[in-house]
Amino acid sequence: YKTKSQRIELFNQRYADKGADPMPVYRAPRDTPEGRMRMVVGRSALFTHSNVNNALLRRFDPVNRLWINDRAAEKLGIADGDMVVVESEVGKGTLPAHVTPGIREDTTYMLTGFDALSPGLSLTYGKGASMSALLTSHHDELSGNAALHETFVTVRRA
Repeated sequence: YKTKSQRIELFNQRYADKGADPMPVYRAPRDTPEGRMRMVVGRSALFTHSNVNNALLRRFDPVNRLWINDRAAEKLGIADGDMVVVESEVGKGTLPAHVTPGIREDTTYMLTGFDALSPGLSLTYGKGASMSALLTSHHDELSGNAALHETFVTVRRA
């Protein structure tokens, strides 16, 4: 690919030398199994990597909530604020539902850092559910990075 000011090489000789695909190739994510939803990972404007135990910020978001699409929630008999159980093949948690049209029908989302595994994080311990307790272990074949959107969960009223 060339522009007037630069030439961009997409072919990676180091990958080719190691027997890996030397050109970027899109691979579609695994399909969501019937009766399950994809758990996606994201960030909040309030909470990033390590500040969930901050008393001032916790005033704005005191408990983790599971985002679930309004149509999916209706099918499951879940109303906004209901306590739900979200479960993957490696763990489960209980937290209130946040019913919204702002997420795909086959997808759920929750904040990371809540229900910390350490009781020393007194403001987050036991508040909502722990994303890290639900995520299954998957990685990108080429980079080795964690593939964080490959966890599938079931959701039901608590």
